[in-house]
Amino acid sequence: MNQQEIKPPILMKYVVLILFFIFSFNLIPQNKDVLDSFIVKMNSKVYLEYISSDSTAGKFRIVESINDSTRTIRLKLDTKPAMGSVLEINNPFDDDFIYKAFLYNFKKKKYIEATVFPVKEKMVAREMWPYPIEYILIKKFQFKEEK
Repeated sequence: MNQQEIKPPILMKYVVLILFFIFSFNLIPQNKDVLDSFIVKMNSKVYLEYISSDSTAGKFRIVESINDSTRTIRLKLDTKPAMGSVLEINNPFDDDFIYKAFLYNFKKKKYIEATVFPVKEKMVAREMWPYPIEYILIKKFQFKEEK
């Protein structure tokens, strides 16, 4: 038996093994649309659409436009240098909505948590600050649990 006969089968085993690992990661179910956090930039709008599948119940994803206004939370950050900033959140759902907001501080170069109130069902909430805000990091947005 010479060495040329042995090398191709061993090489094929490595190739098959490498291909298996590459394709196995693609087979793991991943929902890249589901969000844990996102940033709202000044003078922009963000639309969050509710996802109602079994694996993602209570989760949201960012969409470019509103397809169903009864399933989409709208966020808008208006900033005017002389007037300050207003974060407006429209909640079309039958449940209160809670979240955490972090304002970006350029002097400290980090996000600082802001106190915000829950958004009541079928209401529009406005959070106001007397200074311009360029970025707001929104985290842990979810429906408020019943007590």
